[in-house]
Amino acid sequence: MKKLMITLLAIVMVLGTMVSAFADGGADEVVAGESYTLEEMLEYAYQDESKALAEYDAIMEKFGVEAPFANIKRAEENHLNAVIRLYDYFGLEVPEFEFEVPALPKSLEETYSIGVQAEIDNIAMYETFLENEDIDPVVARVFTQLMKGSENHKAAFERAGECDGDCTFESMNGMGRKGAGQSAGERFGNRSYGRENGLQTGNRENKRLQMMDPENCPNIQ
Repeated sequence: MKKLMITLLAIVMVLGTMVSAFADGGADEVVAGESYTLEEMLEYAYQDESKALAEYDAIMEKFGVEAPFANIKRAEENHLNAVIRLYDYFGLEVPEFEFEVPALPKSLEETYSIGVQAEIDNIAMYETFLENEDIDPVVARVFTQLMKGSENHKAAFERAGECDGDCTFESMNGMGRKGAGQSAGERFGNRSYGRENGLQTGNRENKRLQMMDPENCPNIQ
């Protein structure tokens, strides 16, 4: 799994470009109302989560920013790993995915709208997959949690765009004064599931990560 992540990031660094909501692969290939096989759904999901991860990594590198991209990047790593776990669960091989993408926008503000659109497209992709009548219940559970995570990411990008570049960690996570002065442990609580499974997470993500693990509920009906 780590080798796959390293390979993906190496490709992005060599290209020196950014993933865009308009690049080929992933959600761009999914048509609303169409039905997809398990292999197709996993491949598109893998591509789209890979693109999002590379996008946010490139934005942070170019503009030297953290919030909200650092937290969302960590979440995207978890999302990508969740898709890889589905490949393992069904005994399928993770496909290779290389892509060439357009350059970053000139202003940081533009990246927020790109992030919003990327998450909108990602949500629509999972909605289409979940409409498949014969979708495996384990896949449906994982995709539902991935979609919920993308809804949170979309909201974070919208808040970032509204605060005109003068954002704090607390403001972009909807925490306001309540989160001020607290340690990361106090804000996020127990991280045991994430640590035990090699994932980075806070308490708010902890339950969703468990639901994203196909081995966590093999007898789901």
